[in-house]
Amino acid sequence: LGPLSNNGEDPFKRLQSHFKSRLRIPRRKPVCYKSVEEAAEKLKKVGRMSLEGARIIADRGLKKVDDCYIWRSDPCLRTPSFMRFSESQVNSVLKEIKCPTMVLWADKGFPFNREHMGERMKVIPNLTIHNFVGGHHIHLEKPHEVAQVIWPFLDKFLPIDKIQ
Repeated sequence: LGPLSNNGEDPFKRLQSHFKSRLRIPRRKPVCYKSVEEAAEKLKKVGRMSLEGARIIADRGLKKVDDCYIWRSDPCLRTPSFMRFSESQVNSVLKEIKCPTMVLWADKGFPFNREHMGERMKVIPNLTIHNFVGGHHIHLEKPHEVAQVIWPFLDKFLPIDKIQ
C-alpha cells in the first residue's frame, strides 16, 4: 500500500546504488528459458506464488527470440529507485485520497513492514480491506474469490447494469 519508504538510509548511497545499477543494464544478458513452463517454475520460486499464477504471468510476459524465451519487461524496472519518501511523506499523500479505496491483503504477499502498513491503512479515508489467504498475485490465484469482493465494491459507484 503505497511506495517503499526510506528507513533512515543515506540518500547519497541510494543515489549511487541507483546509478551503478543503471550502468550495468546494457551489459546484462537476458535470461534465456527453454520453455514458458521453465520460466513459470522459476517465477514461482522467486515470486512466492502458485504455479498457475506464474504460468499466467509467463504467458503474458515472455517473448520468443530464436530458440529462447525472454522476459519482455523493461530492465530499468528492476533497478533501485533513486529516492524514496519518508514514511510521514507517504502518509501525507495517502490521507489525501478522496475516492473510496479497497485493499486486497494477501497473508503471504510481500513481507512489508506491518506497522507501517497498519498506519497507512488508518490514514486513508473510506478504506475497505479484504483479507485473503494467498500470495502477492492473489487475483491470479483466486480470481473468483477476488471478483466476489471487487464487483460489489465497484457496483456501488458504477452499477454493472449501466456498463452495457
